[in-house]
Amino acid sequence: MMVTKQTIRGLVLYSLGLTLAAISAVGAYAETLSPISIQCPCSFEPQNQTHGLAKFSIVFNDTVAQSGDINVELRLLNDLRFFYDTYSVISSVEIRSFPFSADPQAIQIPLPTYAFSNATSGFPGLVLTNSIDASVLDGAILGLTKVNPSADYGLSSLDEAPIMFLTSPEFIGATDSAEVSVASVYAPTLAGQSETVEVIISAGSPGEGFYKKGSAPLTLNYDAEGKAALELTVALDSALDSHLSQDAAATDLQMRLNRGDQQILVYRVGSLDSAAEAPALGADLSAPDTLKDSDQDGISDFNERLLGTDPTVQNSVETVPVEMVYTYGKTASDEYGDDLAARIELLHEAANAVFSASMVPVKLVEIQRINVGDDRNLTGDD
Repeated sequence: MMVTKQTIRGLVLYSLGLTLAAISAVGAYAETLSPISIQCPCSFEPQNQTHGLAKFSIVFNDTVAQSGDINVELRLLNDLRFFYDTYSVISSVEIRSFPFSADPQAIQIPLPTYAFSNATSGFPGLVLTNSIDASVLDGAILGLTKVNPSADYGLSSLDEAPIMFLTSPEFIGATDSAEVSVASVYAPTLAGQSETVEVIISAGSPGEGFYKKGSAPLTLNYDAEGKAALELTVALDSALDSHLSQDAAATDLQMRLNRGDQQILVYRVGSLDSAAEAPALGADLSAPDTLKDSDQDGISDFNERLLGTDPTVQNSVETVPVEMVYTYGKTASDEYGDDLAARIELLHEAANAVFSASMVPVKLVEIQRINVGDDRNLTGDD
């Protein structure tokens, strides 16, 4: 396949924000420079039925006092190239403002996972937005293949303040009661507050109806970080297995949390079937290597995917000429004298040699040299 000059020009402009330093960023699309950017490696790793860990680093693009409050979103993107194109937000959490640092700051933050059925498919991506106006600050693609998240267990509503279990629940069922405990419950938006939830013990089939076995209220006291502990004994109105004679498939033992009439989450804590397997959590997601070039044709696998070409087959790339005008003044003339022309020629050829050695399809073409005269009093701002 022949890749044209126009294709390469468009690709180069887009790729600058994606391939340098292996950062898959969207900062190039912003009208003004974002105060922060994502630096990869970047990943999202499911931990249990209620959350996964988003891992990345943040770097400051400017010397500012604070980052400002930031939303971290897990999105499904319709297109690899555009964070502003059609997308779905499938998880979000806020990071409070943090102070400037000249060094990258590693971030590891829990993102809630939801019980989706027939969710919209898309390319997974992490996106940072401003908490005030929702403007995009930066982002990173987490996969080159569309995914379609589906889960029977997890949080129930994107509109409710999320509750996550940072540690797995412990469940002990008896004839007339059930003991449940979670060492670390996390509700970041409710930090420093208290709330009363209803804990429901049920049995059912994944994604289907359920049989309520018992319930009890529980007050959660969240600390300054939004963490609390859950420990409760629930009296059962009927035995955990009392329904099996009429519905043998309903073997999942479930813990449900309700906030008023709104269900917050459903967690599978066990099974009446000793051979049953725990629900799958989904695959880890990670930012692709945007520099890898399997066929060594000078176009990375990532960019070949954007172009629609085969990353395992070398493509013929037409060299793009870039016209150059060199300016010089008295300062350079005095320093180099009769060697000035040779100096300009050396720099010109050295730049082309770098492009050639790097297999970048660009060639600098000199079209003019301009003497600007006495430049001794000029500064970089002139």
